Amino acid sequence: MAKNVDVKSFLENVLGLSDPSLVGFLEGRMKLVRVKKGDVLQKIGMPVKEIGFLVSGIVRGYYTDANGNEATDCFVVVPGSPAVSCMALDKPSPLAFEALEESVLYSIDMETVMELLRKSPEVLALENRLLRESLKMHWEREMLLAQCSAAERYQAFLKKFPGLIDRINHKMVASFLGITPVQLSRVRHSLKNDGNLHEPDENIASIIEPLFTVKL
Repeated sequence: MAKNVDVKSFLENVLGLSDPSLVGFLEGRMKLVRVKKGDVLQKIGMPVKEIGFLVSGIVRGYYTDANGNEATDCFVVVPGSPAVSCMALDKPSPLAFEALEESVLYSIDMETVMELLRKSPEVLALENRLLRESLKMHWEREMLLAQCSAAERYQAFLKKFPGLIDRINHKMVASFLGITPVQLSRVRHSLKNDGNLHEPDENIASIIEPLFTVKL
């Protein structure tokens, strides 16, 4: 996705909006935001004042566990994906979101979003679609954590997020996969020696194939 994509093309081609009046209205309300690596877009427990839709880059969603450690919940890498929790938008965010590399987003204020959700069937349909996609992603991850070994989880990660492992901190990947950084290092070493580093086992295909593979 080009970093200088214009807002009208983004609304129509990426978010899939077709109502000319809605697109025209949003053109005047959305702003292009460029963030640096390490910038925090949303803090845990704070009200969500804006929703940022990814244009390019990588954003991580995370929370803190009972021991105060950061636990990775999701990676926002697909253009058009919102960097926001799928929980109630009018509640304090249970997640923090940070840029893992220089990223570009189109942002819109929450007041406008809530108004459009009440008045625009097309915006409501967009919200429902994004919620379904988020639930699929999280369900897939839950199944991997419950049914697969550390090696199988890592292989599934490679298949679903091709190339991402080379662009982000491996500690975040380990957290996302529910394993320790030491376990991840051992898995990578073992699979590399076996020549199967990028070939997921067939027994996890039924989990990852029904859902889309992220293209970076």
